Amino acid sequence: MIPRAFTSACVLTLAATTLAAAGGPVRISEVRIDQPGFDTDEYFEVKGPPSTNLAGYFYVVIGNDDFELPPAQNGSIEEVVALSGTIPASGVFTVANASFTLATADQTAAFSFDSDNNKTHLLVQGFTGFVGQDLDTNDDGVLDIMPWTSIGDSVALIRFPSPDGTFGDFVYSTTEVGPDAGAIPWHAWTCSDTNEWRIGFFVPGVTDTPTEANPACEGEPVPILISEIRIDETGTDNSEYFELSGEPGASLDDLTYIVLGDASGGGGGSGAIEAIVSLAGRSINSSGLFLAVEPTFAIPGAATPDLVVAANGLNFENGDNVTHMLVRGFTGASNQDLDTNNDGVLDLTPWAEIVDWVSLIVQPNPPTSTEWAYSPTTIGPDGIFVPGHVYRCQPNGDWRIGNFDPPSGVDSPGLANLSCDSCGTVGGGNCFLPHATGGCEDAECCETVCDIDPTCCSVEWDAACVTLAQTNCHEPGDPPALVISEVRIDQPGNDTQEFLELRGAPGASLNGVAYVVIGDSTVDSAGVVESVTKFSGSTLDGNGYFVVAKSSFSNGVANLVVPNNGFTFNSNSSKTHLLVWNNETVRGQDLDADNDCTLDLAGWVAIIDQVVFNGADKTDCRYGAPLVGPDCGGFVPAHLYRCDPTDEWTIGSFDSFEQDTAGATNTGCDELPPLECGDPCAGDCFTAHEGRACNDPVCCAGVCGVMPECCDTAWDQACADLALELPACGNKGPAVTINEIRIDQPGSDVSEYFELKGEPGTSLDGVWYLVIGDGAGQSGIVEEAVPLSGLIPLDGLFLAAEETFVPIEIVQLTLVGANPLNFENDDNVTHMLVWNFSGKDGDDLDTNDDGTLDAAPWDQIMDWVSVVKELVPTTTEWYYSPTIVGPEVGKTGDFAPGQVYRCLDTGDWAIGQFDPTGSKTESPSEPNPECMARPPCPTDFNDDGMTDGDDLGTLLGEWGKAGGFGMADFNNDGMVDGDDLGTLLGFWGPCPV
Repeated sequence: MIPRAFTSACVLTLAATTLAAAGGPVRISEVRIDQPGFDTDEYFEVKGPPSTNLAGYFYVVIGNDDFELPPAQNGSIEEVVALSGTIPASGVFTVANASFTLATADQTAAFSFDSDNNKTHLLVQGFTGFVGQDLDTNDDGVLDIMPWTSIGDSVALIRFPSPDGTFGDFVYSTTEVGPDAGAIPWHAWTCSDTNEWRIGFFVPGVTDTPTEANPACEGEPVPILISEIRIDETGTDNSEYFELSGEPGASLDDLTYIVLGDASGGGGGSGAIEAIVSLAGRSINSSGLFLAVEPTFAIPGAATPDLVVAANGLNFENGDNVTHMLVRGFTGASNQDLDTNNDGVLDLTPWAEIVDWVSLIVQPNPPTSTEWAYSPTTIGPDGIFVPGHVYRCQPNGDWRIGNFDPPSGVDSPGLANLSCDSCGTVGGGNCFLPHATGGCEDAECCETVCDIDPTCCSVEWDAACVTLAQTNCHEPGDPPALVISEVRIDQPGNDTQEFLELRGAPGASLNGVAYVVIGDSTVDSAGVVESVTKFSGSTLDGNGYFVVAKSSFSNGVANLVVPNNGFTFNSNSSKTHLLVWNNETVRGQDLDADNDCTLDLAGWVAIIDQVVFNGADKTDCRYGAPLVGPDCGGFVPAHLYRCDPTDEWTIGSFDSFEQDTAGATNTGCDELPPLECGDPCAGDCFTAHEGRACNDPVCCAGVCGVMPECCDTAWDQACADLALELPACGNKGPAVTINEIRIDQPGSDVSEYFELKGEPGTSLDGVWYLVIGDGAGQSGIVEEAVPLSGLIPLDGLFLAAEETFVPIEIVQLTLVGANPLNFENDDNVTHMLVWNFSGKDGDDLDTNDDGTLDAAPWDQIMDWVSVVKELVPTTTEWYYSPTIVGPEVGKTGDFAPGQVYRCLDTGDWAIGQFDPTGSKTESPSEPNPECMARPPCPTDFNDDGMTDGDDLGTLLGEWGKAGGFGMADFNNDGMVDGDDLGTLLGFWGPCPV
């Protein structure tokens, strides 16, 4: 195969020959392109004969054009530095920024190296190009323009091996270095004796030698490395261990093994020392390995440990990002905080040298729900979890993820690790997608392919290997006729009774059939494959059922018992469960990269059946149908099954297993157990519903004592009315709702108001209007608390506003003083109508800021609605009502609506016009607009039934920012412009009837 950089290779060879003839080559010898924090110490270094004049030499970096879409971004010049001066007596010449701190540079220049993708660094002469110039005009990986007379040297720093020009940028040198555990090398250098490129450390000052000769490489001792770690397993973590590799007999006397995490026991946030194991007096054994374990260690087949620490002497954390380190000259202490400001940069380094380190991660930096990882070498996540077991494969030492369960894993404590080209290792790559390493996760498919083409295991799993997998690993023919019949994913306490049940023809083969769950992870909110369970080799039983469960299952007999990692059923958000034919995905794969709730990639040949465990969160992505749920309280259902004989999906019970019928005929939809008084799923006592009973046990018992049919037949309106009257049900608030709110407008907020709706004559005594936002603290702060009084007027609408509201005469409750409402805007806020409020302004109702109210200083929430800027809060606060309106989308981003109202016809909340002037949605003390019958002609400003010149004149009068968010700003982007003019012209002529 001819490499894409073949043409460049010819140029390089000729250029090098020419320069050598001129008196000795000048070569690139060292470069740093990145570092933790600010990039103050970027530099590059060239070496050559002392006194060589560097005038006419240029350092050029070819990368990508940030303003072009793939593949047009390739071949763009990112940096050019003209060299000046002469090479000093040391034979090395260093060029750096003015902020450089590692040494005194021979030349100071302004440049900034990028590390976002593959980069080609060149040393050229006679340069005539410019930054931003496209040298690969047809984007095929071959330079079409070479604005120089000769190339003295070049090196490609690799982040994405075997680049395709789309995901990984093309490179234009045959000399490559990297990747560094999946990242582009931040520091690279050449051996002084062999000129071979080596990867340096990401922290400056460890392997950097600017202004000095680089180290020699031949004959250097075998490095001591961390080679294998287990931090987690099924059940109690008895078999945690770490393993080192090195030269047999090498002393470990001055080395210490430490772990950085969060030290929940008292170290603070990120960067605290969680574990310390001194290796004083120890050495690498004759096998070139060193194994340290706890006294409970019990992995079959392991070598004899070299060190047994005290009980819980390792106690490795396994739920967060953790960094395992081998250091020399350690002087620190347990729980010592090395990252005092929690910014991901170590402020203290109580050691003389980092010998080796690796971070096991559940989320890459910068983390949002865990701690920082500190090593440039990272491994994980394993699906949606931190890896329980990791190891360096042989011979090249790349880190790989092992299996979570030791008995079914690839552990080799004290023994040689698995080969890098081994088939079937977790994290070994998807057999149906190209990747730079050899082998893939599916052991059987991998071995089949590598028997045909051994390079698929020994070199890389390229597109040809994928084709072989699709041809030889899939089941031929059509998928069997199967349905998902029943699934339990949750229960109180530990999920010991999770199972899935398939149904079809008795004896049907399940070869080629797999069960896939798509949900989210700690680092990605959508499209992540959480679980893959394959059934090849199995058949349906004689009754036509097939039950899959774990060993803890006791509510039936499983046809297939899988390990604890055999499937992963979560209930934290909506989940799409798929039964697929010829699966092509792996756990942890992101099938929806842009999180638009549409799969970018189908990880299977066909879908046999599907069902969505549906939750109440509207931001969840669903990738199939039908949607079943949410369960009462808005929760994702714990148990779903197809009713017999209708085959309709229905929701089972969270805490009862009466409807669980694994391996047997499902119950009917009419056989659900009757709800009892006090059941949270029974419904509100003051609202009519089809079910029996209600959720307040005392009130329910009181009502049913008078009207037994409320618990025997249905909780109808008569039952709800009686609940309002009985003392046993407590004194509840009147039937009043929030109807309309304005929280913002152009300029000063002089027209803020809220409007309530209820039966005329209804008393508002005891009713409070609250706003929950951030106040002076964090989420859940009571920002406004307005006690109400008086009666709902004859029109059924009650308006409360500040004294600056116009016209003031329509207001029933005028609030006086300096900003008595002062509604917060452009943030997430929750507006509430509550009964018998006992709190006060400034109360924090969400003390741990987790989006759940910890305090409820009221007897009843009568109504509430959240006006939001961000559905998933990252720069704003949490919102608390399940009823959400917003955000409003404009050209400059999302913002919270300025006015919201309930549609007169549907009762749904809608976003109104930001500017109250001329607004067709502003209706204080008047009936709200209908949403299903919106004005068919929004551009008919004067309501004459025609969009014409009069309306055009009105729009032009609003032109520019002055009309932003007004009646002519149809797209609410803060500007009346060409977009709005186009909308008006689209309605030109008579309004539709």
